[in-house]
This record gives sequence, C-alpha cells and structure tokens, in this order.
Amino acid sequence: MKKLAFIRVGALGDVLVSLAALEVVCEENPDHETWVIGLPVFREVLFPSAWPRVARFIETDKKARFAREFKAENGRWVEVKKTRSLKEALAECHTSIDLRIESNRFGLLAFRAGVIKRYGCCPWYLGWLYTHWSPWLGMTPIIHERDRMLRVLEAREHTPWFFKTCQGNRKALREEQSHGNHKRNKFLVEQPGQAPSSLAYRYFKKGLPPIKTDNEIRPFEIHGKYPGYLLINPTASDRLKAWPAEKFKTFIRAIEGFAEKNRLSLVVTGAPSETSWLLETVAEENIVQPPGISELVDLVAGASMLVANTSSVQFIANCMKVPAFVFMGRTYPARWGPLGSKDSFIYGKIPANFKGTIY
Repeated sequence: MKKLAFIRVGALGDVLVSLAALEVVCEENPDHETWVIGLPVFREVLFPSAWPRVARFIETDKKARFAREFKAENGRWVEVKKTRSLKEALAECHTSIDLRIESNRFGLLAFRAGVIKRYGCCPWYLGWLYTHWSPWLGMTPIIHERDRMLRVLEAREHTPWFFKTCQGNRKALREEQSHGNHKRNKFLVEQPGQAPSSLAYRYFKKGLPPIKTDNEIRPFEIHGKYPGYLLINPTASDRLKAWPAEKFKTFIRAIEGFAEKNRLSLVVTGAPSETSWLLETVAEENIVQPPGISELVDLVAGASMLVANTSSVQFIANCMKVPAFVFMGRTYPARWGPLGSKDSFIYGKIPANFKGTIY
C-alpha cells in the first residue's frame, strides 16, 4: 500500500483547524496508508479510534531535527522501537502534503527524500519544491486558516509557476472567492461567493470533524447546583490576545440570573498553570482545570455552551459540536473565527493609534 505523509507542525489551534484537511485526505485516498507528522501536541488530539485510517504518527519539531515514531494499536499510540531520521521516513512515502505554511523546510525535506507527489504552499519562486503547489498568500487576502490549508489540497499538478507572480496569484484568489461581485470582509468567518465545488464550501456548515467518538467521552465530574453547565474560558496563550479578566468577572456576574433560570451551573476553566489568572474572574470553587487535552475535550463536550477568547478551546468546542461565543480580541474573524454553524462572536474596534500586531 502506498504511504502518504500529512505534515502539520504547529500549536494546538493550528492542529485543530488542520483536521478538516486530514479528513479530506483520509476520505479521498483510501488506497494510501496515512502517516501524520507533527509536534507532540498533535498526537494528543489524534485519537486512533476516531481516525482509523491514520496508521502512524511521526513526532518531530519545527525544524525537522528528530523523529519519534508511533503506530496505532488497540485504540492508542505505541512507540515503535526503531530509530530513523524524518528524511528516511519520508523516503518511504509516495505522497507528501505539507501544511507547514509558515516555512518550506518540510517541503524541501520531502523533495530531497524523493517523494513522488508533493503538495505545498509557497512563493512562486519556490514552486519547484512541489508537484502540486498553492500560492503563498502572506497576510493578504485574509482567508481562514482552515480554508488556507484546504486550498493546498486543491492545488493542480504541473502548475506553470515560472509564469506566475505572487501578486498575480493573490489577485486570482480574490476574484475566485468573490466571483467579481463581493469584497472580502475581515469580519465574516465564511466569505460570500465560495465556489460550490471547493472544499471550503463543503465545510461551510460542517465546521471541523470530531476529535473523539461518543463512546470515548468521559463525563467530567462537576460539583455544581445543576446537572448542566455553561463553560467559560477567560484565558488565552497571551494576555494581550484576551479580553481583560475584570471584564470577564463582570460578565460572569451579569449572567448568573440567566444561568440559574436555565438550570445551568457556571464553570470556569483554564490550564493548570493559569490558576492566578482564573482567580481574577471567579471564586476557586467554580474553577475546573483539566490536567490534559483529553480531559479538556471531555469537559468541553459536556458543556451546554462555551464562552471564550480566541483560542484553541473554541475549535475543540466546534469539533465536539458545542455552541461557542467568542471574544475575538486582536485577530480578524475571517482568519481565526469560530467555525460552528451555531457559533457567534463579538469584535471591538481597533483604536486609530494602535501600533500592535493584528494576528
């Protein structure tokens, strides 16, 4: 059986939005054995029972300097007791799909390993790295990270990269997605005018595939007044990206009546290292801190709704079909907005004198 390498190296949020592309790869390549290559965090959300067509996981770092190999066995990942480089593993693959859009290091490694069919995203002058290449978009036009990766899968073979410029590809993308009648809106998660044949259109209502199967979800023990709970995640990877803690505290107080009326407990969650941050918003007895990602998935899956900053938790909620309300902070909804059909968000105005980074 031919082997296919699916490469996505990034943080938890990057991994979660790449699951749509992984689902497409597994469905459209049943004659291939799929190997996933990524950081250790990817293995934590890649449950073998939910991804039966993924046979191997190869753990690496952002610079492709080492690799640990795992195989799926009895619903869990078991490390293979052999040592080889990532290049040696790629040399066994017939196809590579490089979704490390921020760098072409893995594309170069697949090229050097002699992978026959190579998908990737790059500037026009690096098009020779891939047999199927998608234009590198930079920061414009704005496109959701999920759809940016889906576009790589739609790349055509033998694209005449030497006749195209990066700017020309961006213009073509704008025209393709707008159909000449719409302008891209940085406040819309799903842009108008998507081609019905595109993968982005297919996932318009689908959002993201599930992380766990129903029989894997273990209900999290919540000590609340009511059996159901509204989950609030006031933290983020960086305080600069988060809604202020004092505003979350005011918000929690304001919805206490709503929660009681609807027989919902209020539960605040965050990482084990974020205790002091969480205590700025609510009393300790209302805080639940899952020890790992698997337990966090269980906690989110059992919630009636999630309220959160822009973070990986919003995508876990989408995978588990839990409605989410997101405070977008300093990132455009069109790039990192929630993807569920019942999700919503709020986005404030950026001050005219703001000199920081818009993610």
